[in-house]
Amino acid sequence: MSAILHVLETILFMILLWFCMSFIILIHEFGHVFMYMVFFKKNDWHVTIGSAKPIKVFSKFTICVVPLSGLCSFDSNLVGSKFSKIMVYLGGAISNFLFMMVFLFVSPYIKGALSHVISPSAINFLLGVVFYTNLFCLITALLPMRYANGHISDAQLVLKVLKEKK
Repeated sequence: MSAILHVLETILFMILLWFCMSFIILIHEFGHVFMYMVFFKKNDWHVTIGSAKPIKVFSKFTICVVPLSGLCSFDSNLVGSKFSKIMVYLGGAISNFLFMMVFLFVSPYIKGALSHVISPSAINFLLGVVFYTNLFCLITALLPMRYANGHISDAQLVLKVLKEKK
């Protein structure tokens, strides 16, 4: 019986891990969307969470199998002040930072709530994954670089805006 419970706990843990990683990327991408809507007052955006085969496609949102990346795209060019463009590009990092602050405050309560469902070591690991995935997302967004898929980081986009003549 204990082996069955261990298997069920592992399955539950993997499902929670998938949702946590998707959620962190969702927070980041919707930080961009929020800033876009605030500064450009447009609603022509699309967010893709993950890569590989899409699981579900909505009009504004796509969820893919592997939740290791995200992309926020806009139908129109960002035509506006340098400040507004920079705020859109930094929106993801800002949302990751704000989430991290809230998460540090709330995580003891999450531990208490989940302690009846999964083991304390699994809870600690899961919370660590959430925290460090968020931190990784924040840091990689703030490092100016080109990714293997050809996209550029948020910081690289900010540098591009700062170099614009206008």
